[in-house]
Amino acid sequence: EIMRRSLQHKYRRIADALADLDHGDVTCLERETLVETLRREITAAWETEEVRRERPSPLDEVRSALAVFEETLWDALPLYYRSLDRTLRRSTGRGLPLDAAPIRFGSWIGGDRDGNPFVTPEVTRSACLMARWTALSLYAKEIEQLRFELSMSDATPELQAHADGAHEPYRAVLRSLQQRVDASRRHIEELLRAVPAAAAATPGAYASRPGFTWEPEMFEPVAEFREPLLLCHRSLHATGNGLIADGRLTDVLRRMAAFGLTLVRLDVRQEAERHTEAVDAITRTLGLGEYRGWPEERRVDFLVNVLTQGRRLTPARMPTTPRASRCSATSTSAPCSTATRPASTRRSARTASCSRAASASASRSRGPLSAGR
Repeated sequence: EIMRRSLQHKYRRIADALADLDHGDVTCLERETLVETLRREITAAWETEEVRRERPSPLDEVRSALAVFEETLWDALPLYYRSLDRTLRRSTGRGLPLDAAPIRFGSWIGGDRDGNPFVTPEVTRSACLMARWTALSLYAKEIEQLRFELSMSDATPELQAHADGAHEPYRAVLRSLQQRVDASRRHIEELLRAVPAAAAATPGAYASRPGFTWEPEMFEPVAEFREPLLLCHRSLHATGNGLIADGRLTDVLRRMAAFGLTLVRLDVRQEAERHTEAVDAITRTLGLGEYRGWPEERRVDFLVNVLTQGRRLTPARMPTTPRASRCSATSTSAPCSTATRPASTRRSARTASCSRAASASASRSRGPLSAGR
């Protein structure tokens, strides 16, 4: 979180140059070039200030965290999965399934508002959008490479049907997928531009602004995104090209199982009393009683019931305090985020979260509670 992204990039290039120097077949000219690269990058890093002159904002911290995914985790994960797959085949005779996700990633950056007044609903929304945009951008690069690699014309009837009889069916299917990815990225960019203007208005109000719509491309299930890739994978294996299918295409499918379309799950943490205050305003407005005065058992039953039904409980208009209003706005500020992992409070053994109902706490303590969609 502290290291500047500029230095991260420079250190990565230094590491790459050092790794290339270790190759035994490096020519004299290549060695000289690599040494010059090392000198250049080391000098640039030396002349770069290690610490920002200004305190980073929450969104600066989000960008730094996303850079770790771009620079390291995106490439490291499929390498680890390949190693795990080989080990499983040697030990059990069965490899790692394409939809297996032994590793998933989570983050609190942009969602940890427990005592941080700068993490607003708009910041949380931007953090979710930025993570999704980064994921789609990384997938777009992979799909573009797959379009170059999968130039063969032999395919199953299933794939040919999806490609409308194109001479190069794999490229046709991937071209359609890439168009959907590009459309989603453009829409996210529009939403990110809308957030700063909305921040000055009532928190959460931008979700109902004229012209503010949720496009289907942006919120399609990850299964719909995976299906064209799985279709190509099945076709390659069926036509005797399994070796090709088990390359980049397998890596993309495994990334999708781990990262999804949102890259990382966001923990939205808030002081438990504020959740209680927000839900209490909801229940009183709906004539359901005072949530604050309910025993914990009744709170848990109420929250579980609302979550199970999957219905929106927040009234269109209700009297509330500024603190409860911000808490309520958080639940509607990040509709594009993945479901977050509920984190228990510091001293409570039982907690519950109700994000679609504006977030709530069933905790006796005043510790942080993670809430999500």
